[in-house]
Amino acid sequence: MGVAGALRRAEAVGRGAGEPMRLDAATLEDLEVLEASDGRVEGSAWGLARGFARTARGKALLRDWLRAPLGDLDAVRARQAAVASAGDVDDASPWRPLDAVVALAVDGRGDKDARHARKALAALGSGRIRPRHLASLLRGCLALAGAAPAAGARAAAAGAAAAAAAAAAAPALRGAAELLGKLDADACERDDVDAAPRDGACAALAAARGAVGDRAAALGGELAALRRLLGKPRLEWKHVRSGSTTLEYLVELKKRDAEGLEAAGKIDAKTWFVASETRDLRRYVAPAVGGLVDALRVARERAKLAARAAFGAVAADADARLSAPLRAVLDLAALADALRALGALAREPGWALPALGGPAGTLALRGLRHPTLVAEGGACVANDVELRAGD
Repeated sequence: MGVAGALRRAEAVGRGAGEPMRLDAATLEDLEVLEASDGRVEGSAWGLARGFARTARGKALLRDWLRAPLGDLDAVRARQAAVASAGDVDDASPWRPLDAVVALAVDGRGDKDARHARKALAALGSGRIRPRHLASLLRGCLALAGAAPAAGARAAAAGAAAAAAAAAAAPALRGAAELLGKLDADACERDDVDAAPRDGACAALAAARGAVGDRAAALGGELAALRRLLGKPRLEWKHVRSGSTTLEYLVELKKRDAEGLEAAGKIDAKTWFVASETRDLRRYVAPAVGGLVDALRVARERAKLAARAAFGAVAADADARLSAPLRAVLDLAALADALRALGALAREPGWALPALGGPAGTLALRGLRHPTLVAEGGACVANDVELRAGD
């Protein structure tokens, strides 16, 4: 039980070169890595470290690191060097260029679209993203691209690779502007997938919407001709639902007027279909109107299908072009956040960044205190420990 038991269990777990240690649940509990003895996160090692992180992904990354500690000495030294570098707070810090990217990803602050980019990215990958979320994702890409450090930004050590990778991803993220130009902002805000893609999104959509316009113009011309024929320039068209169908653009006339128009030869009882009739009113489907209405309805359905296909194509294009660079930038922001959190913790009074490189087979700890006791704020006695191989 306790620390000694946890160490023995950790030693018993085999691992390949460069692989992290795999800590079981009992070890994590004994060492209070993720939860304190009272079950709270706040008093655990992770609870202490995550208090210095700013992003949700950075906090999750710290949790992953604590659950699976590095077991390779070179890997440990590399991370320690990165923490030391990330802990710099002056303007010359190699991590300073990534601070703007981290700020955009902070939960509850910064740019809303950039903050929600990771969630929208998951919906994009599943092919189920909605117009509002796609537009937000594209705006977030542009915000992150603007915050990413320039290719020539000063960086050193571990910060150099992170800043350079973010800079390399920025041009791809700027491609979001082209995709955003294919979407109608107001339709996306309404989450209207049928209206979201602009006509220029694809030729098939432009042709389908053009056909709707042609059919609507033909119907409008026929309706205007009917008003002239009947001598009723302000005639209003009626729409009546019958069962599961809706009869549109019906000519509603008083029976007396209808009979007079029939007698005058302006309404042909053989070609004007009586859709419904009451004691005082008669509603007609005028010749050609029914066919024109059907043609317009078919054109609208085809335009809807074309719009959904066009929106799907824009989303697929966004996934192919932006997912990888966006994940890279968000992951780099999380990495910078996690490393800087550890660096900030190491600067706290009573904390230190462990130094590696002493005699082989020797572990020397000075002023050792358990982090959960420190978290409780009470007095605790520091101890010095030195372990040698074979002891």
